[in-house]
Amino acid sequence: MTSGVYNRTENNKKNLSKALKGRRLSESHKNKLKEVMSNALKGHIVSDKTKDKISQSHKGKTIPLEVRKKMSMSKTGDIQFTGFRMTENHRARGSTQYKEWRTKVFNRDEFTCQDCGKVGGYLEAHHIKDFATYKELRYDINNGITYCSKCHSKHDKYRKMSN
Repeated sequence: MTSGVYNRTENNKKNLSKALKGRRLSESHKNKLKEVMSNALKGHIVSDKTKDKISQSHKGKTIPLEVRKKMSMSKTGDIQFTGFRMTENHRARGSTQYKEWRTKVFNRDEFTCQDCGKVGGYLEAHHIKDFATYKELRYDINNGITYCSKCHSKHDKYRKMSN
């Protein structure tokens, strides 16, 4: 399977060739156009200034659902949309209820790591009983404890595997 960038580049090169066919342009001009188009399509000729402009133009805009579905299908290679690829756990961690649970745990523990005693900084809320296994305890404040990043990796069995 070829990557999406390669396909777009090849398609655009073909379209450029069709557009230039029969035009009264010098060979050097045609070659220069082809070079610029192929490099731009590969993402090689984009200055930081241009990237900033593109970024600013996209701020505050939302992508319509239909477009998001098409983007999802192009990434997965599906012909028909079967739903966004996000697990229930992933979706739950982004919910408002989860964010409120974290805040309540931090407030209860006075924004202090319950292992080393570090106050403030980057803190993480840890589920004492596993988030995925104990669904009924996901948002129970008594199932949470505040750790700094270092202490969280000591106490989280899943992080030990990845470190």
